[in-house]
Amino acid sequence: MKKKLVLVMALTLVALVVLPVAASAEVFEGEGSITARGVGVAIVHSEGEIEIIGHGIGLVHVRDATRLKASGRGYRRDLPGGGAVFMGWRGEIHAAGTELKVRMCGGLIEFTAEGTGWVFLRGRGMYEIKGESCDWSTEGARVSLGEVEE
Repeated sequence: MKKKLVLVMALTLVALVVLPVAASAEVFEGEGSITARGVGVAIVHSEGEIEIIGHGIGLVHVRDATRLKASGRGYRRDLPGGGAVFMGWRGEIHAAGTELKVRMCGGLIEFTAEGTGWVFLRGRGMYEIKGESCDWSTEGARVSLGEVEE
């Protein structure tokens, strides 16, 4: 019962923090890869793959994965439709899919994503894309996985 209560509270927190912010950002599409490390909220929507390093702090919600593999320890709850919720996960999470959606929030977020799509970052940290290092935005910003042609 206690695990269910913790899961419900964590999912509610993610919904309250992530959904309103993501809806207000500008959309960019692109193809490529991004490596990010920081504190705050990160959302990945892509056709591709993601590798997440869990440090035992935070929450990861994976949806619509055609492949999902995790090694490590912490709380894992598998969801129908190719998804899972990880809380306090210390280890690696690998996911892939054609409509992959990953939401992460917490004290230390570290991941590399490749494919076509976008990433939303809000908080403090650094990300690298096409060999350039950039800061996360405290207001939140969507970043294309690759160069956007105008």
